[in-house]
Amino acid sequence: MDQEEELQDKFDMPLAYYGGATEANERRRECIRNQIRRGQQPIVFTSPESFCGSLAPAIFQAARRGYLGRLVVDEAHIVDQWGDDFRSSFQELAGVRHGLLREAGKADESPFQTVLMTATLTESVLDTLESLFGEPGPFEHVSATQLRPEPSYWYSRCDSAEEKASRVMEALRHLPRPLILYTTERDDVDDWAERLRSEGYERWKTMTGGSSSDHRQEVLRKWRNDQVDLVVATSAFGLGVDKENVRAVVHACLPESIDRYYQEVGRSGRDGKASVSLVAFTNKDVETAATINNKKLISVEKGLERWQAMWGTQTHLQGRRYRVRTDAMREIDMDNDYNRIWNVRTLNLMHRAGLIGLDAAPPPKREEVLGEDVSEETLTTEQAEKLEDAFEEYRSKRTIEIRTDEDHTERDVWEETIGPLRKDIKRQNRRGFEVMRELVNAPTQTCVAERFQKVYGIEARSDPPREQVVVAPACGGCPFCRRRVKSSTVLSSGPDPSYEEPACPQMPRWAEYDLNVPAELDDLLSGERIAVVLYSQSDLEDGAQEQIRRFVRWFHRVGPHYAVAPEETLQRWRNEWWGGTAPVFLEDPEGREERIPLPEVIFAPDLTDFPKSVVFPPENGFRVLIVPDHARSPFQERRPLRDALDIPLHRLESIPTKFVL
Repeated sequence: MDQEEELQDKFDMPLAYYGGATEANERRRECIRNQIRRGQQPIVFTSPESFCGSLAPAIFQAARRGYLGRLVVDEAHIVDQWGDDFRSSFQELAGVRHGLLREAGKADESPFQTVLMTATLTESVLDTLESLFGEPGPFEHVSATQLRPEPSYWYSRCDSAEEKASRVMEALRHLPRPLILYTTERDDVDDWAERLRSEGYERWKTMTGGSSSDHRQEVLRKWRNDQVDLVVATSAFGLGVDKENVRAVVHACLPESIDRYYQEVGRSGRDGKASVSLVAFTNKDVETAATINNKKLISVEKGLERWQAMWGTQTHLQGRRYRVRTDAMREIDMDNDYNRIWNVRTLNLMHRAGLIGLDAAPPPKREEVLGEDVSEETLTTEQAEKLEDAFEEYRSKRTIEIRTDEDHTERDVWEETIGPLRKDIKRQNRRGFEVMRELVNAPTQTCVAERFQKVYGIEARSDPPREQVVVAPACGGCPFCRRRVKSSTVLSSGPDPSYEEPACPQMPRWAEYDLNVPAELDDLLSGERIAVVLYSQSDLEDGAQEQIRRFVRWFHRVGPHYAVAPEETLQRWRNEWWGGTAPVFLEDPEGREERIPLPEVIFAPDLTDFPKSVVFPPENGFRVLIVPDHARSPFQERRPLRDALDIPLHRLESIPTKFVL
């Protein structure tokens, strides 16, 4: 709903496909389905349940006609975090994707792209996404992970629920707004709503996973228009909602994982301005978090029983593809909807273990069910019921591909495949909870940024290849950092007017840097933003190292304070590099941070150690490149760099006569 609202000025049509029993909502859904079939729907925002359910016939028809351009999964970490035991349709997306790609291929249409997007990518999440969406590939990931610098972090351990309620209410009276108050249980939302009502608060709303579509619409509209200062909610609120000016996030609970915590804190300060995070919790909240963190994963024994029951209903399609019924029952009786959910979870787990691959057959076509092609607008009640029955029968089955040559109905095979996967999932979950518990139990031992770096950093690997993900640290203030910085004492009776919040050591703060070219460098740059100084190997042997050092020293003195060179050169420079009030950077090529928009001098005896972009003029500031005269163009190996660039060139030996060193 929120994303549809963002695009209303660009598309004057419904874009959000969601549930709701009202006649207006049904007309909206019918309109979107018809638009998709005609290729006139530019974008649709929906849930995985709808995508795999009532929207599937229209989507499959669009794929056959070449109307499907991209499948985009926003907040893709939820596929891993909720898909195992909460909303299995998140992982069913992978199977429907397979079916859609096959339908597009049959019609000789180009395959659509699949894009998975998240700002909180852990190694576990990446492994899950690759196992589900890695085929057909290629599967590539692009990462630019930087921690949020806006929030400051505060924690309050409380001895009782009464103490927690008192501290949270005190925080709500003083913290800046808009503000989100998170709880874990739906009943807690109702309790906090009653407290706010009794205290006379008026500009607030609640939202949980059980809220109706109409209620959600009202909350989002008022939240977006700043008609509501405070929302009391479970994790169901805020996901995908991009409100820039949220100033505070309060947890009257303990998040069950460090990942949930960081995601919810990250819903504040999106405008780049400071925000506040407060966690107030009791020992009971810790126990609740531990219980919720323990995902309900089906056991090897029960999972095998379910698979054997489903396999007993199999219908062979072709090759190693089969259809099995998800309403197949084990020997014990249970609610059929509950039984289907657990059967689907079993299939998802088998897919991740490599026993099967998730797939999807196209839904039944109208002409096949009704004997004629009838438009949705002219369907009779009887025809609609017939189609609904056919679709319900379709949804009671799943298409799978057998991917093992072993007997997948044997317990030994399950013990060897499903068993280790279950343990690994539970281990990853426990790790997320343990990091969260360590954070609130010992907040002064380590900066919160270091904890987040460990959670979101990903190691490189060679088989299959995966690049390392390095997380750039940022901290707007946490107990560890505040403890390191000596500050004035704040009187308990009231704020001290002389008190200033100390700057967090993780967040260096400098005055604005002048990126204009100093007059002393006019001749060197000749109106450009990049210049090259060439030297020969014999120059280095004849003492040119000293000349380069003097040049860099002069370069620093007239303005720029950023030098990049091999580590052995930096070792010599560090002792002589004198700073001042301006920031000073000395970095080797591997540690080079291109995001810093400072003028720079680069000494590159071997240009292959540097990214190709160093030969281009920077967007901000300016750059002087000191390279050997035999350096080759990074784009044309046989062409000397000096001939490939149309920029000012200087010889090192001529520098003393041109500039005052």
